Amino acid sequence: MQDKKDIYQCSIRFHRYNPEHRKAWSHLRNIDKAEYKSYADFIAKAINAYFEKDSTDMETDTVKLENMLIDRICAAVQKCIADALSSEILKQVFNSDKKSGNAIKPESSVSDVDWAYLCGSDE
Repeated sequence: MQDKKDIYQCSIRFHRYNPEHRKAWSHLRNIDKAEYKSYADFIAKAINAYFEKDSTDMETDTVKLENMLIDRICAAVQKCIADALSSEILKQVFNSDKKSGNAIKPESSVSDVDWAYLCGSDE
């Protein structure tokens, strides 16, 4: 049997009229009894997991959604720039005076655009 010196004791109260407290109490009462032998076991594991989580390994759903949105915006900007450049090139080709030498040179292309720079990539 354990000595009283080996036990840390703490009391906790959940207030019935506080929605957060009611929710926590409901979760606590419905823990998997096979996995957690006691409330203390569950609470100790929950507290340790909270304080030991590694922020680099824990990418939240919000961060994932934000990254997906950034990728979509970057792709849309790339498409708009490519469309604008290609339409401007076509205008210059078809509207320029062929004899004046103002026509766009054939080696110019949209592939010359630094997409990583435009999208803010650190590559």
